[in-house]
Amino acid sequence: MFLTRFSLRNPAALFILTLLVAFGGIYAGAQLKMETMPDVSIPILSVISIYPGASPEDVEEQVSVPIEKAVRGLDGVKNVYANSVEGVSVVVLEYAFSKDLDEAKREVEEALANVALPDAVKPPSVSRLSFGSFPVAILTVSMPAEKAHKLAATVNESLVPALRSIPGVAAVEASGLPPKTVLIRLKPDKLKQYGFTASQVVQQLQANNLTFRWARRTWAASIIRSASGTPLPPSTNSRPSTSPFSPTRRRRWRKG
Repeated sequence: MFLTRFSLRNPAALFILTLLVAFGGIYAGAQLKMETMPDVSIPILSVISIYPGASPEDVEEQVSVPIEKAVRGLDGVKNVYANSVEGVSVVVLEYAFSKDLDEAKREVEEALANVALPDAVKPPSVSRLSFGSFPVAILTVSMPAEKAHKLAATVNESLVPALRSIPGVAAVEASGLPPKTVLIRLKPDKLKQYGFTASQVVQQLQANNLTFRWARRTWAASIIRSASGTPLPPSTNSRPSTSPFSPTRRRRWRKG
Protein backbone atom coordinates (compact mmCIF):
# COMPACT_ATOMS: atom_id res chain seq x y z
CA MET A 1 0.00 0.00 0.00
CA PHE A 2 2.83 2.38 0.84
CA LEU A 3 4.47 1.89 -2.57
CA THR A 4 1.11 2.39 -4.31
CA ARG A 5 0.39 5.65 -2.50
CA PHE A 6 3.96 6.89 -3.06
CA SER A 7 3.76 6.13 -6.78
CA LEU A 8 0.42 7.94 -7.18
CA ARG A 9 1.61 11.01 -5.26
CA ASN A 10 5.09 11.20 -6.89
CA PRO A 11 4.81 10.19 -10.57
CA ALA A 12 7.88 12.26 -11.51
CA ALA A 13 10.10 10.49 -8.96
CA LEU A 14 8.81 7.10 -10.13
CA PHE A 15 9.58 8.02 -13.76
CA ILE A 16 13.12 9.11 -12.89
CA LEU A 17 13.71 5.95 -10.87
CA THR A 18 12.52 3.81 -13.78
CA LEU A 19 14.91 5.59 -16.15
CA LEU A 20 17.82 5.09 -13.74
CA VAL A 21 17.12 1.36 -13.47
CA ALA A 22 16.76 1.00 -17.25
CA PHE A 23 19.95 2.90 -18.10
CA GLY A 24 21.82 1.10 -15.33
CA GLY A 25 20.83 -2.26 -16.82
CA ILE A 26 21.85 -1.21 -20.33
CA TYR A 27 25.24 0.03 -19.08
CA ALA A 28 25.88 -3.13 -17.06
CA GLY A 29 24.99 -5.32 -20.03
CA ALA A 30 27.35 -3.43 -22.32
CA GLN A 31 30.23 -3.91 -19.85
CA LEU A 32 29.85 -7.70 -19.65
CA LYS A 33 32.83 -9.55 -21.12
CA MET A 34 32.03 -12.07 -23.83
CA GLU A 35 34.26 -14.83 -25.19
CA THR A 36 33.73 -17.18 -28.10
CA MET A 37 35.44 -19.98 -26.15
CA PRO A 38 35.25 -19.15 -22.42
CA ASP A 39 37.85 -20.77 -20.21
CA VAL A 40 35.76 -23.44 -18.49
CA SER A 41 37.73 -25.66 -16.13
CA ILE A 42 36.60 -29.24 -16.73
CA PRO A 43 37.47 -31.45 -13.72
CA ILE A 44 39.50 -33.91 -15.77
CA LEU A 45 43.22 -34.68 -15.83
CA SER A 46 44.93 -36.96 -18.31
CA VAL A 47 48.17 -38.87 -17.85
CA ILE A 48 49.77 -39.84 -21.17
CA SER A 49 52.72 -42.24 -21.24
CA ILE A 50 54.66 -43.41 -24.28
CA TYR A 51 56.06 -46.97 -24.27
CA PRO A 52 57.68 -47.44 -27.72
CA GLY A 53 57.02 -50.77 -29.39
CA ALA A 54 55.03 -52.29 -26.49
CA SER A 55 51.89 -54.32 -27.14
CA PRO A 56 48.53 -53.19 -25.65
CA GLU A 57 48.78 -55.99 -23.06
CA ASP A 58 52.26 -54.91 -21.93
CA VAL A 59 51.20 -51.26 -21.84
CA GLU A 60 48.23 -52.15 -19.66
CA GLU A 61 50.12 -54.40 -17.22
CA GLN A 62 53.35 -52.40 -16.94
CA VAL A 63 52.14 -48.81 -17.32
CA SER A 64 48.38 -48.26 -17.08
CA VAL A 65 47.71 -50.50 -14.07
CA PRO A 66 50.57 -49.12 -11.89
CA ILE A 67 49.54 -45.54 -12.69
CA GLU A 68 45.87 -46.31 -12.03
CA LYS A 69 46.68 -47.82 -8.63
CA ALA A 70 48.83 -44.82 -7.71
CA VAL A 71 46.24 -42.15 -8.54
CA ARG A 72 42.87 -43.66 -7.70
CA GLY A 73 43.38 -43.12 -3.98
CA LEU A 74 44.05 -39.40 -4.34
CA ASP A 75 41.70 -36.91 -2.75
CA GLY A 76 38.71 -35.96 -4.89
CA VAL A 77 39.11 -38.63 -7.57
CA LYS A 78 35.68 -39.94 -8.64
CA ASN A 79 36.50 -42.15 -11.61
CA VAL A 80 39.63 -43.41 -13.35
CA TYR A 81 39.63 -44.56 -16.97
CA ALA A 82 42.66 -46.35 -18.40
CA ASN A 83 43.09 -46.87 -22.14
CA SER A 84 46.03 -48.92 -23.37
CA VAL A 85 47.02 -49.23 -27.00
CA GLU A 86 50.21 -50.17 -28.78
CA GLY A 87 52.92 -47.92 -27.38
CA VAL A 88 50.57 -45.47 -25.64
CA SER A 89 48.88 -45.40 -22.23
CA VAL A 90 46.21 -42.82 -21.40
CA VAL A 91 44.84 -42.64 -17.86
CA VAL A 92 41.98 -40.16 -17.34
CA LEU A 93 41.04 -38.92 -13.86
CA GLU A 94 37.61 -37.42 -13.23
CA TYR A 95 37.15 -35.07 -10.25
CA ALA A 96 34.29 -33.18 -8.66
CA PHE A 97 33.82 -29.61 -9.91
CA SER A 98 34.78 -28.29 -6.47
CA LYS A 99 38.31 -29.72 -6.75
CA ASP A 100 41.19 -27.31 -7.35
CA LEU A 101 42.79 -28.73 -10.50
CA ASP A 102 46.14 -27.02 -9.91
CA GLU A 103 46.38 -28.81 -6.59
CA ALA A 104 45.11 -32.03 -8.18
CA LYS A 105 47.79 -31.85 -10.87
CA ARG A 106 50.52 -31.44 -8.24
CA GLU A 107 49.16 -34.44 -6.33
CA VAL A 108 49.13 -36.57 -9.47
CA GLU A 109 52.70 -35.59 -10.36
CA GLU A 110 53.85 -36.43 -6.83
CA ALA A 111 52.10 -39.81 -7.02
CA LEU A 112 53.68 -40.57 -10.41
CA ALA A 113 57.14 -39.85 -9.00
CA ASN A 114 56.77 -42.98 -6.84
CA VAL A 115 55.57 -45.27 -9.65
CA ALA A 116 58.11 -47.77 -10.98
CA LEU A 117 57.76 -47.94 -14.76
CA PRO A 118 59.93 -49.75 -17.35
CA ASP A 119 63.06 -47.87 -18.37
CA ALA A 120 61.83 -47.52 -21.95
CA VAL A 121 58.73 -45.56 -20.89
CA LYS A 122 58.95 -41.84 -21.52
CA PRO A 123 58.14 -39.60 -18.50
CA PRO A 124 54.33 -39.41 -18.11
CA SER A 125 52.73 -36.14 -19.16
CA VAL A 126 49.96 -34.72 -16.93
CA SER A 127 47.65 -32.22 -18.59
CA ARG A 128 44.34 -30.46 -17.98
CA LEU A 129 41.46 -30.24 -20.40
CA SER A 130 40.14 -26.73 -20.87
CA PHE A 131 38.14 -24.98 -23.57
CA GLY A 132 40.62 -22.15 -23.26
CA SER A 133 43.35 -24.43 -24.65
CA PHE A 134 41.76 -24.64 -28.09
CA PRO A 135 43.34 -22.52 -30.87
CA VAL A 136 42.26 -18.88 -30.82
CA ALA A 137 44.17 -17.79 -33.92
CA ILE A 138 45.11 -19.60 -37.14
CA LEU A 139 47.70 -18.09 -39.47
CA THR A 140 48.42 -19.19 -43.03
CA VAL A 141 51.82 -18.83 -44.67
CA SER A 142 52.41 -19.62 -48.34
CA MET A 143 55.34 -19.77 -50.71
CA PRO A 144 55.91 -21.17 -54.23
CA ALA A 145 55.93 -24.97 -54.35
CA GLU A 146 59.60 -25.17 -55.30
CA LYS A 147 60.48 -23.35 -52.04
CA ALA A 148 58.46 -25.59 -49.73
CA HIS A 149 61.46 -26.72 -47.69
CA LYS A 150 62.61 -23.13 -47.29
CA LEU A 151 59.13 -22.27 -46.04
CA ALA A 152 59.29 -25.09 -43.49
CA ALA A 153 62.64 -23.81 -42.20
CA THR A 154 61.37 -20.24 -41.96
CA VAL A 155 58.24 -21.27 -40.06
CA ASN A 156 59.98 -23.65 -37.64
CA GLU A 157 63.09 -21.54 -37.00
CA SER A 158 61.71 -17.99 -37.08
CA LEU A 159 57.92 -17.70 -37.04
CA VAL A 160 57.06 -20.31 -34.39
CA PRO A 161 59.72 -19.14 -31.86
CA ALA A 162 58.62 -15.52 -32.35
CA LEU A 163 54.97 -16.37 -31.66
CA ARG A 164 55.88 -18.48 -28.62
CA SER A 165 57.76 -15.54 -27.12
CA ILE A 166 54.60 -13.38 -27.03
CA PRO A 167 53.38 -12.99 -23.40
CA GLY A 168 50.24 -15.03 -22.73
CA VAL A 169 50.75 -17.51 -25.59
CA ALA A 170 50.56 -21.04 -24.19
CA ALA A 171 51.45 -23.06 -27.29
CA VAL A 172 52.15 -22.68 -31.00
CA GLU A 173 52.04 -25.56 -33.45
CA ALA A 174 52.77 -25.67 -37.17
CA SER A 175 50.98 -28.11 -39.47
CA GLY A 176 50.82 -28.77 -43.19
CA LEU A 177 54.57 -28.45 -43.66
CA PRO A 178 56.40 -30.93 -45.90
CA PRO A 179 57.57 -33.90 -43.80
CA LYS A 180 61.23 -34.37 -43.07
CA THR A 181 62.58 -37.46 -44.81
CA VAL A 182 65.73 -39.49 -44.34
CA LEU A 183 66.94 -41.71 -47.19
CA ILE A 184 68.62 -44.91 -46.03
CA ARG A 185 70.55 -47.02 -48.54
CA LEU A 186 71.32 -50.58 -47.46
CA LYS A 187 74.50 -52.38 -48.45
CA PRO A 188 73.70 -56.03 -49.22
CA ASP A 189 77.22 -57.20 -48.36
CA LYS A 190 77.08 -55.54 -44.93
CA LEU A 191 73.63 -57.00 -44.24
CA LYS A 192 74.93 -60.45 -45.10
CA GLN A 193 78.04 -59.91 -42.98
CA TYR A 194 76.01 -59.09 -39.85
CA GLY A 195 73.21 -61.56 -40.54
CA PHE A 196 70.40 -59.05 -41.12
CA THR A 197 67.74 -58.75 -43.79
CA ALA A 198 66.16 -55.62 -45.24
CA SER A 199 62.81 -56.44 -43.60
CA GLN A 200 64.48 -56.67 -40.18
CA VAL A 201 65.96 -53.21 -40.63
CA VAL A 202 62.54 -51.83 -41.58
CA GLN A 203 60.96 -53.46 -38.52
CA GLN A 204 63.55 -51.95 -36.20
CA LEU A 205 63.02 -48.49 -37.68
CA GLN A 206 59.25 -48.80 -37.24
CA ALA A 207 59.59 -50.09 -33.67
CA ASN A 208 61.78 -47.15 -32.67
CA ASN A 209 59.72 -44.45 -34.35
CA LEU A 210 58.83 -42.06 -31.49
CA THR A 211 56.60 -39.68 -33.41
CA PHE A 212 53.46 -40.00 -31.25
CA ARG A 213 52.13 -36.43 -31.43
CA TRP A 214 49.23 -37.50 -33.69
CA ALA A 215 48.25 -40.11 -31.11
CA ARG A 216 48.23 -37.54 -28.31
CA ARG A 217 45.93 -35.30 -30.30
CA THR A 218 43.51 -38.13 -31.02
CA TRP A 219 43.33 -39.06 -27.34
CA ALA A 220 42.99 -35.43 -26.21
CA ALA A 221 39.91 -35.09 -28.39
CA SER A 222 38.40 -38.23 -26.81
CA ILE A 223 38.97 -37.42 -23.13
CA ILE A 224 35.50 -35.96 -22.46
CA ARG A 225 33.77 -38.84 -24.21
CA SER A 226 35.91 -41.36 -22.32
CA ALA A 227 35.26 -39.71 -18.95
CA SER A 228 31.52 -39.79 -19.57
CA GLY A 229 31.69 -43.55 -19.90
CA THR A 230 30.65 -43.74 -23.55
CA PRO A 231 32.70 -45.87 -25.95
CA LEU A 232 35.58 -44.19 -27.72
CA PRO A 233 35.11 -43.85 -31.46
CA PRO A 234 37.46 -45.74 -33.79
CA SER A 235 40.55 -43.87 -34.89
CA THR A 236 40.08 -41.71 -37.96
CA ASN A 237 43.80 -41.75 -38.72
CA SER A 238 44.55 -42.73 -42.28
CA ARG A 239 47.24 -45.24 -41.35
CA PRO A 240 45.78 -48.65 -42.30
CA SER A 241 47.44 -51.39 -40.28
CA THR A 242 49.99 -49.53 -38.15
CA SER A 243 47.44 -47.57 -36.12
CA PRO A 244 48.17 -48.15 -32.41
CA PHE A 245 44.49 -47.79 -31.55
CA SER A 246 43.71 -51.33 -32.63
CA PRO A 247 43.49 -53.36 -30.52
CA THR A 248 42.69 -51.34 -27.41
CA ARG A 249 42.70 -52.37 -23.73
CA ARG A 250 40.32 -50.37 -21.51
CA ARG A 251 39.86 -50.29 -17.76
CA ARG A 252 37.55 -48.31 -15.48
CA TRP A 253 37.60 -47.68 -11.74
CA ARG A 254 34.73 -45.99 -9.94
CA LYS A 255 35.02 -44.69 -6.37
CA GLY A 256 32.77 -46.44 -3.88
